[in-house]
Amino acid sequence: MGWPYIARPVQVGGLGILDLDRFSRALRLRWLWLAWSEVRRPWDGMKLPVDETDVALFTATTRVTVHNGQRASFWLSNWIDGRSPTSLFPLLFQHSRRKHRSVHDALADGHWINDLAHDLNVELLRDLFNLS
Repeated sequence: MGWPYIARPVQVGGLGILDLDRFSRALRLRWLWLAWSEVRRPWDGMKLPVDETDVALFTATTRVTVHNGQRASFWLSNWIDGRSPTSLFPLLFQHSRRKHRSVHDALADGHWINDLAHDLNVELLRDLFNLS
């Protein structure tokens, strides 16, 4: 008998045992959602106990509408036709010196360009022009 059968609810023939990997990921994704939707929480400003997979999954399953841009992440939020700049331009994201600017801060006085204006090569310049 495999884990998928054991983890099923008792009503459908399983043992009702939680898959702790999936359950813990769901809880970590909830932290990300609460950090986004309810800013005034006790952990506001603290580093959340999430990994890159959690952030990627959260980013892939959410869509952001940018109002004033102060809460939306320039690189990680899905604000360009439902996609994040990170997914569209991964090389630029890796090259950026500041990966956690808000859309508002990044666009103010071209800070996002200044974050990239070092050691540029042809591929980075092409992506930079496509993003701008």
